[in-house]
Amino acid sequence: MRNDMPLRAVRCLVAAMGLFLGSCDQPVTTAGLDPDPEGPPVMALSKSSAEFGALTHALAPMQIIAIGNAGPGILGGLGIGKVEYFGDGAGWLTASLSGTAAPTTLMLQAAAGNLAAGTYYASLTLVATGAANSPRTIDLSLRVEPTAVGPIIGMTATAASFGVVTGTPGVTQQVQILPANDAPLTGLAIVDVTYEPGTPGWLAARLDGTLAPANLLLTPDATSLSPGTYAAVVSIGAPGAINSPRTVRVTLTVTSAPVPASLRLSTTALAASGEARSVAITNGGGGTLDGLRIGTISYAGGAGNWLTAALSATSAPSTLTLTPTVAGLPAGVYTAVVPVSASNVTGSQSVTFTLTVTGVAIPAALSLTPGSVGFAGTLGGAAPAPQTVSITNAGGGTLTGISIGPTMYTGAAGWLQTTLTATTAPATLTLTPIVSALAAGTYTATVPVGAIGASNAPQYVTVTLVLSPPGTAPLIALTPSAVSFATTLGGAAPAAKTVSVGNAGTGSLAGLSVGAITYSGGGSGWITASLNSTTAPATLTVAPSPGALPAGTYSATVPISASGAGNAPQSLSVTLTIAAGTPPTIGLSPASLAFSATAGGASPAAKTAAVSNTGGGALTGLAVGTIAYGPGASGWVSASLNTSTAPATLTVAPTLGAIAAGTYTATVPVAAGGASNSPVSVSVTLTVSPSAGVSFTTDIYPTLQASCATSGCHVPGKQKPDLSSRTTGYAALVTNSTKYVTPGNPNTGLLVGTMQGTNGPLMPPSGKLPQSFIDKVRSWIQSGAPNN
Repeated sequence: MRNDMPLRAVRCLVAAMGLFLGSCDQPVTTAGLDPDPEGPPVMALSKSSAEFGALTHALAPMQIIAIGNAGPGILGGLGIGKVEYFGDGAGWLTASLSGTAAPTTLMLQAAAGNLAAGTYYASLTLVATGAANSPRTIDLSLRVEPTAVGPIIGMTATAASFGVVTGTPGVTQQVQILPANDAPLTGLAIVDVTYEPGTPGWLAARLDGTLAPANLLLTPDATSLSPGTYAAVVSIGAPGAINSPRTVRVTLTVTSAPVPASLRLSTTALAASGEARSVAITNGGGGTLDGLRIGTISYAGGAGNWLTAALSATSAPSTLTLTPTVAGLPAGVYTAVVPVSASNVTGSQSVTFTLTVTGVAIPAALSLTPGSVGFAGTLGGAAPAPQTVSITNAGGGTLTGISIGPTMYTGAAGWLQTTLTATTAPATLTLTPIVSALAAGTYTATVPVGAIGASNAPQYVTVTLVLSPPGTAPLIALTPSAVSFATTLGGAAPAAKTVSVGNAGTGSLAGLSVGAITYSGGGSGWITASLNSTTAPATLTVAPSPGALPAGTYSATVPISASGAGNAPQSLSVTLTIAAGTPPTIGLSPASLAFSATAGGASPAAKTAAVSNTGGGALTGLAVGTIAYGPGASGWVSASLNTSTAPATLTVAPTLGAIAAGTYTATVPVAAGGASNSPVSVSVTLTVSPSAGVSFTTDIYPTLQASCATSGCHVPGKQKPDLSSRTTGYAALVTNSTKYVTPGNPNTGLLVGTMQGTNGPLMPPSGKLPQSFIDKVRSWIQSGAPNN
C-alpha cells in the first residue's frame, strides 16, 4: 500500500485592515501515514505549527492550515478544542474553521494589540469525531516589534462631484474620516477651503465630530451661480497625524434649468351649427410633447354622445377634429367639454364646443323599402305570393296624404294589383300579381307613390314579373320577406333573425349569394347578412349592430341572387327602430375606503369597491383616472380595475413606505365613455399612527448584544461598531455616525440593510434575525432612534 496520498493545493487570499497581503500554496502532507481501508479517519495537517510577526497595535498576516483525511471514510465533527497561552499575554489569537468536515481549512489571525515588544507562545487543539489521532495540537508563536508610528488619517473618498441646476441648492454628500491604523485619531478639523478660479463661497463644508470615525458633510449652493464648472479643495487635519492634512477635491457642474413641455391649444372655445371644427395643438415649452390623448367628454344641455373627437397624431404638432352629429337632436343649444392631455405634462387643457340646433322645419320625405320587387312564376302554375313595400318618413314632420298613382306598364297591362294600408306613414303597399291571362315572358310595371308636402314625391316602385314555361326555371322564395328589429339607445344589439331561402320553381336553386345591401333613413353599415349554404334550401341570418346610431327608424334592403333563378334578385326588407333610452351610469360601492397603519410598520392590506351600472344600456370603457392627493404625502396609493365593462371590481392598495404619522387623503376617479356621471370618485383615507414606543434599552440592545457582541465580533479591537455595552452601542450606532442609523428613515443606514441582507453581507453571518425584531428596529428608527 502507498505511504503517501495525492497532495491537495490550498490557495489562500488574505485581506486584513482593508489590505491585500498576498497568497500562498500549502500542500497537505500525508507521508508516513498508512491508512487502513477499514479503520477510522485520520486528521492530516499541512503544518503543525505557525509563527506570526507584527508591530505593536497591528495585525499579523493571516495564516491558513489545510486539513485533510488520511484515512478511510469521512472525517467530520471537526472543531477547535481549546487555545492555551504560555507566559505573559493572552487573547492575541483568533481561530476559525471554514467547515466541520474534511477537506477544510483552519484560519489563524494574530493581533499585537497592546502587547509589549517580545515573543509570545500558545497552542491550539483540534478535535474530530472518530478520528484515530484526535486531538491534534498546533504550536503557535507571535513576535511583537515596537513601532513609533502616529495616527494616520484615512478617507472613504478623496473626491466628490455634484450636478446642480442653476438657482437651486445641492444635495449634501458625505466623506467618512477613519483612522488608517490603531492609533486614536482625534482633534479633526477643517483646515482650509480653497476655490479654484471662479466664484468662491459656493461650498459649505463641516465635520460632524472631532473624533474619528467622523463625517465630512459637503453641500453646494448654485443659487447665484451661472451655468459652468466650479472646483474647490477641502483640507482636513488632525494633531499628530503623520499624513495631515488630507484633501478632498470637490467639483460642481451647474446646468441651465430645462424648459418643460407645455400643452398649447389654438383655441379653447368653438361654436358650430352642425359642421366639423378643428383645433391646432402645439408645444408651448421645450423638449417634446408626447402621449397626447383625449379624455372623457362631458356634456350639458340635455343630450350626450353627439360629438366625436379625433387626434391626427399623438405627438405635437397635432390637430384635434371635433365632429357633431345633429340627427335626432331637437332644436336647442348643446355644450360639450373635450379634455386633452399629454403624458409628459401635468394636468390637461379643455376645448368647449357649443352646438346650436335651429328649429327650421325639415320637410317630410318618402322612403320606399324595397324600391324594386320581383315576382317569378310558372305558366299555368299558382300565382306568385304578394309582396310588400314599407313606406316611411325619411325627413321631418309628419308624412301624410300618401297615395298610389296609376300603374305604368311595359308590354301587357293590368296584371298588378296595388293596396295601401294607410295614408299616413308608416304605411305598407301590398303588390299582388295576376298571371292567369299572361303568356310566358317577362313583364315590368312602375308604381308611383305620392304624399302631401313630401320633398321628394313622387317615388316609384319597379315591379318585375317573370313567367317561365312549365318545368324550366328555379325561383327564389324568401320566408318571411321582411324582418324588423327594435332596441333602446345605448342598449345591447338585438338578437339576429333568420329567413328561409327556398326554391319556388323547378330544378335546382344553386349559386345563392347576398348582394350589396342598400340603406335608407340616415344610417348605413348597421346590418350583416350571411347564407349557410349556396344551394336551396338555405338559411339567411340577419344581425343588426346599432353602434352609435342615434334614436330613430332605419331601413335596409338585402338582395338575394341565384344562378339561373327566374326571379333573381329577391329582396329582404329590414327595419331597425332605436328608441331613446337611459344612458349608463357609474355606481361605486362603497364610495370611500379607510386604511390604518403604524409608522415604520407593514402596509395595510388592499380593499375593493364594486363598480356597477345604475343606469341603462351597457357601461363599457371603464378606466382609472389620475389619482389626486390631499396635503402631505403623495404617490402612496395604487388602483386597478379587473375589467373595463361593468360589473367590475376596483382594487385600492396603499404603500406605507417611510410616511410619517398623520392622516392622508386621496381621490381615485373612475371614468367611462358615455356614462352620464363620468367620472365618479372613491375617497381614500390613510391614518398612520406613531410607533408604539420601542425602547433601545429593552427592545433593541439585548438582541444586538446576544447576536453580535457576545460572539466576540463587535467588541473593542474587532469589527465596528462596538456593541460591547449599551452606552458604547448607542453612541457607535447613532451619536458618532450616520453610517449605521439615520434617525427618522429606516430605509437607509447599514443596521437595517445588513440585517435584511439588502445593503452589504447578511449580519449576523449565522443567519437572519427574526423579522419581528427587524420590524422593531425599523419602528425605533422611524420614531427618531431615541436613546431610551
